[in-house]
Amino acid sequence: MKVGRNDPCPCGSGKKYKKCCLSKDEASARQAAKGLAETVRALEVNPPNFPRQFADFPELPELPEPKPLSPEDEARVLLWEEFEDAESDALPALFRRGLAEHVLDDELTFEMLTAIYDEGPESAILGLLDELRLARPDLYQASEAYYLQWQIADAVDNGRVGQIPELAAAMAGQAGIDLDTFYAVRDHLAYHGHLALVADMMQQAWPLVRDSDEYLEGADVEFAAEGQQLTLLAYLARADAPRTNDPELITELERFAPVDGESLSDLFALLTGGSEDTWDRAGRIDDEQINRLSLRFQGELWRAEGVALSRGELARTTLVIYIADRRAGRIGRVAHPPKAKGKPQATGTAAAASLLVPDRTTLNHFLSQMFDPLTSAYYEAIATLELTPAWLRFLQAQELITAEQRAAAMKDLRRLVLELAPIWGQRGADPAVGANIKAAWERDDVPDAA
Repeated sequence: MKVGRNDPCPCGSGKKYKKCCLSKDEASARQAAKGLAETVRALEVNPPNFPRQFADFPELPELPEPKPLSPEDEARVLLWEEFEDAESDALPALFRRGLAEHVLDDELTFEMLTAIYDEGPESAILGLLDELRLARPDLYQASEAYYLQWQIADAVDNGRVGQIPELAAAMAGQAGIDLDTFYAVRDHLAYHGHLALVADMMQQAWPLVRDSDEYLEGADVEFAAEGQQLTLLAYLARADAPRTNDPELITELERFAPVDGESLSDLFALLTGGSEDTWDRAGRIDDEQINRLSLRFQGELWRAEGVALSRGELARTTLVIYIADRRAGRIGRVAHPPKAKGKPQATGTAAAASLLVPDRTTLNHFLSQMFDPLTSAYYEAIATLELTPAWLRFLQAQELITAEQRAAAMKDLRRLVLELAPIWGQRGADPAVGANIKAAWERDDVPDAA
């Protein structure tokens, strides 16, 4: 797959390709082309002694001369070259010039605005998007999902809550053609606790996703299941006396798919603390047990600590996938959690700790693939890292791990938090993320395991 100039560099440095390995790769390509040309010239001077049957082949026709650039294309090339060489504070003026002179096309518009969003004056992008929408609505609509994502991020980061519903509704209208960006925006809003708005987005987007032919088979089923889950969470968050047979709730859930009353009651009980589930330490630990445990964790986070159900959902689902993938050996080398010194643990408790307690090696491998701010997985990774201390507290409260095991895990995982800190410290990162993670990991005064 071709790497774009503004894509992350494949070398893993975290820099853009054009700021890292592009010049080196171009130099290598020029050297390779030079070597090929020298080889061709040598063969022309000293042709190989091919067998007769090869020599009789007719000569290939000469390739036609490249078609000259149109005046419009040439103007775009010149504008882009000037743009690439300009200082960051000069970029908005160059974009406005291209807009006024009708030089821009879809690709150049997106490339220039992306560069301004990443490198230009932070206050410039919203004004430029307004100008583009008014002057060239066709160019704005060509990449509308991305532009809406930027505007929503700015509104969330700067507390302009009143602007978010209209932008979110517009984003829902993009779900039939760009589900990845829709998910990224949805999870950004979910992380910040805009649960009612997220549930509304899912309902607005559902007909578009259901009827779209853009996605792989099963994408609509997954969307419907997530829509029902988020709708239920939004209902629990707003209802004074929630009940599973509430006609309003049933109607909202059935917009996505038929409702299984027994499954709904079970899920309701897990989230609200009404379940009598106990962990079978002597039995076989399976995925269903882990999922049920995670739902109880999410509910207790909400009721006891005030963590938004939407943020808990991001962390809970990611932890379940991580535990399943680690157990199946799908995350690099499977590392065992550190062993705390002290008296030996019961077999069941040790088995639970080994399965349920994250370790630095595999969690690093798992989360590192998710830390791209432009993907929906970014906020899943952030929420997971932030709420891991709460997960360990919960496991200890359920007597699934000991205080010593929790302390050992915290010591191990704190190193990972420090290693990943540059990710949320980079320009453009959500300003709330770093403070939230720091506070979550400083909350527990857990002594290091001896």
